[in-house]
Amino acid sequence: MKSKILTKIYFLAFALSFLPFFVLFIIPKSNANFAYFAFVASFLYIIILVLRTKDFLSFVKTILKQTCFKYYLYFVLVILLTTIFHMILGFYTAPSYFYITRLINHFISIVLVYLFPVTSCFFNIRLNKIIKFILIAFFVIIYTGIVQYIAFIFNIDFIMNFIDLFSNWRSVREVDSCFENLRVYSIFDEPCCFAQFICIIFPIIFDTALSKYRLLKNSFLNSFVKKTIILSTFMAIVFTKSPIFLIIFCLEFVILLLFRFYKQLLKYKIFIGCGILLFLLLLCLFCINIDNLQETYLSRIFITLQYLTNLKALAVVESSLATRLISYGTQIIAFKQNILFGVGLTNVEPYTNSFFLNTSLPMTLELLYKYYKIDYATSLAVSSVWTTLAETGLIGFVAYFTFIYKNFVSLHKIINRLNSINYVFYNALLKSLIVIIILSFYNLNLIFFIIWIIYGLILLISVIYSKK
Repeated sequence: MKSKILTKIYFLAFALSFLPFFVLFIIPKSNANFAYFAFVASFLYIIILVLRTKDFLSFVKTILKQTCFKYYLYFVLVILLTTIFHMILGFYTAPSYFYITRLINHFISIVLVYLFPVTSCFFNIRLNKIIKFILIAFFVIIYTGIVQYIAFIFNIDFIMNFIDLFSNWRSVREVDSCFENLRVYSIFDEPCCFAQFICIIFPIIFDTALSKYRLLKNSFLNSFVKKTIILSTFMAIVFTKSPIFLIIFCLEFVILLLFRFYKQLLKYKIFIGCGILLFLLLLCLFCINIDNLQETYLSRIFITLQYLTNLKALAVVESSLATRLISYGTQIIAFKQNILFGVGLTNVEPYTNSFFLNTSLPMTLELLYKYYKIDYATSLAVSSVWTTLAETGLIGFVAYFTFIYKNFVSLHKIINRLNSINYVFYNALLKSLIVIIILSFYNLNLIFFIIWIIYGLILLISVIYSKK
């Protein structure tokens, strides 16, 4: 009985980890109740470990033997040492609450979320149950986006308000002209975060939908979900109205399709070419009719290409991309101030404030919103590459990407030993890891919860197969 209760507590805490932790820095200024789910999940997680103290030491010894976990510890150690180094030198100048909430944010995402999957071994939970739980969570998030769009179209307030409870930033922040309406965001704080999530998990959704894996006990529901999830995922990313991520998604889809059916498709090269062109044409026609021409994907892409070399003009006509380019530029400047150790964990935003006071770079509406309304959050766009480089320097940057490389190597060594069902999931996870690496150069937050769940799933399979 005790074991069953602990298992239920474990899954409850794991479920809460899917809430958007990366907006916790606004908690001191808001009344968002669901933001505190992060702390509830952490508390439950610690209780679980305490209640199973006898097994805890053996669990720690097992994961310490894993190569990917060793390099994870190196990365965490670098973060701690560089933080202490910057505290001693007085690099941290923002109010203490800013750093405290940010460090809690990092702790929850980088430590607790990362260790959630592997603690299933702690309770003798089968791998199949964890995989099923993860897949159901992914599908629920996707379908939530679809429901949200329907609620937008038909103005169903109670559905929109209910979803906003889970995407806590939307329920408390002021409505500003720099944020567009009718863009879905599901449980996330921004449409682009939902689009990132879709791009990362799409290989898993694609391979699962085309496999023989039985997700649900009910035959009708299982068949319905597997037959509609790919189309639903495509609709969800279209409804985010994020052109860059839509392009990435379409490239993923074509590559996955070619890899899965390349033998059959090689016989029909002409039909493949015509099919892809027809798909792109229909996509463009569909996008043109979504809204007025100035707000469509097609026009945004053309405008971006037209003004790509003129940052001031780009800041006006395509502020989203300009914000990212300006943010990454200031982060590179911050990195140059201390190439070896960076400017300090979570410290890049207040540190770049000084650049905006005397810079000739244009300020987009999004940057202005952050600069004047949210203290010490000037650099709106974050990236695992540029932000990690700016905050922890070359040492932290090398440590983090060595950790990713070791995850890739560990999973690649194990994958051929898996049975058919687990092979499908982890082979797709390997593809998702490649997507994470690519997106890290554009706009992927280091503490985005889904990447640490994926790293945690790789650690889980490493621990399981180290015992065999």
